[in-house]
Amino acid sequence: MIDLLLTILPRYTSYSDPPAGISILNAVVKKEGFNSKATDFNLIFYKELFEKNRAVWERIDKWMDRGPTAKKEKKPREKVLAGDDRKELNKIFDIWLDIIEKYNPRFVGFSVFTTYSITPALEFIPIVKKRFPNIKIIVGGAGTTPHNKKLYDMVDYYVIGEGENAIIDILNGKDGPGINGIPAEQIDDMDTIPFPDYSDFSLSQYICKGKMLRVTGSRGCVRRCNFCDVYKMWPLFRYRSGNLIAEELFYQWSTLPCKPDMFLFTDSLINGNMKMLRTFCEKLIQLQSENPEFRPKFKGQWIAGSPRFTTIDDWNLLAEAGCDTLFVGVESGSEKLRWAMNKKVKDEWLSYCIEEAYNRDIKMRWFTIIGFPEETDEDFFETVKLYERYKWMNQKENFQINISINEFTLYEVDWVIDHEDEIHYDDNNNWFYEDIIKEKRMARAIFLQKKILEWGYDYRITSLMNFIEDFSELEKILGERYGWEIFGNYDLYLKLKNDLEKKYKEMYNND
Repeated sequence: MIDLLLTILPRYTSYSDPPAGISILNAVVKKEGFNSKATDFNLIFYKELFEKNRAVWERIDKWMDRGPTAKKEKKPREKVLAGDDRKELNKIFDIWLDIIEKYNPRFVGFSVFTTYSITPALEFIPIVKKRFPNIKIIVGGAGTTPHNKKLYDMVDYYVIGEGENAIIDILNGKDGPGINGIPAEQIDDMDTIPFPDYSDFSLSQYICKGKMLRVTGSRGCVRRCNFCDVYKMWPLFRYRSGNLIAEELFYQWSTLPCKPDMFLFTDSLINGNMKMLRTFCEKLIQLQSENPEFRPKFKGQWIAGSPRFTTIDDWNLLAEAGCDTLFVGVESGSEKLRWAMNKKVKDEWLSYCIEEAYNRDIKMRWFTIIGFPEETDEDFFETVKLYERYKWMNQKENFQINISINEFTLYEVDWVIDHEDEIHYDDNNNWFYEDIIKEKRMARAIFLQKKILEWGYDYRITSLMNFIEDFSELEKILGERYGWEIFGNYDLYLKLKNDLEKKYKEMYNND
């Protein structure tokens, strides 16, 4: 018997590397003298279905992708999974149950990483409770928002916010902040959190074969964009010592047999505190000079700031330390719209960031939001023109700009809360605000997709396009995979897309 089995449920969209969250909790629990194990149910789901029967995987993935029903939707979402698909999912459940039986834990902790993990949690947890009535069930993670009453009613403990202190309280039989509705508290000193323990995972089973791991340098954000809910889990921005972060990279590289050489920051932004980032880079450079075989690369999210905030010397330091890729929240090519989003990034800052990264061969992924409720056609065209302006960068050998397009989603974020009475749903549960309807959002997304492919960018509509490899007949692929209702009314979608193309040509004299 062990004290705690930790795992993560689908749908966590990364199969490239082991989950960092439960690896940190595993280290915390062991540090306090408890016997714990970590395993990855999400990876099992991927290996058993995606790699063996992709068609079934896609249907089950779509079933999970439905998420929770919003308050004002006109009809409940269909959650039924039947026939052979149900049989295949039950086979996965049997594998998971065998793992639980093998370790015979007192507690099982499920990471519900996003709202898309709620459906499998609601399906699987009652099965666990029935088969192992003496095991206590814990759920936590970003998907466990304060409103998941159905999920909370079927578990023994649910944790909102950070789990490091809460998991120890639970194992010790105590109530504490963040547990079962008690208000959460943030950890004051993040340097007290131990390095993640990845020793329980078979790293060779992941896509990156253990060569990439995640690292956390900070929690929270220095901004409060009104399309983002990071502040709900971490109201305050806190960060670790730059020296300690660099030492963690060296520790993982020097102790794990796979010797990871790429580290992905989980932070909302790695430049939230430039003093910490400079210290991290300087320490990493020192460790590399002392250990010639240690040459890690790192990547993380970035907010574009002024030259006063991130100097030329800072850019040089980033490149020397091994910065490989920056995930830049462009959001829109329209400065006016970025201000409406409370992003507050000026055009000149964005250009400065893009050009300084390019000059140092630091690759970029640009995050873009399509269909923000206040986005006009003119705002959208400014996004198109931004990407046209930098298309020449794609000609550089071994350099990559990846563009991720996300359709605006109605999470409980500031903008949605402030405009709740103005948001409505059609008969197919598609939200609309004034003239920003489903068909218009999809018309813009597909229009932009075709432009950026034409200009040579790497590309992904992240919320729709995972694992799609051929974009030549995008509408046909999307319609067959997700159902033609993904476009809303398809005839109206085609009309709006044609109108958009015509308007763009008239405004910019494009043939």
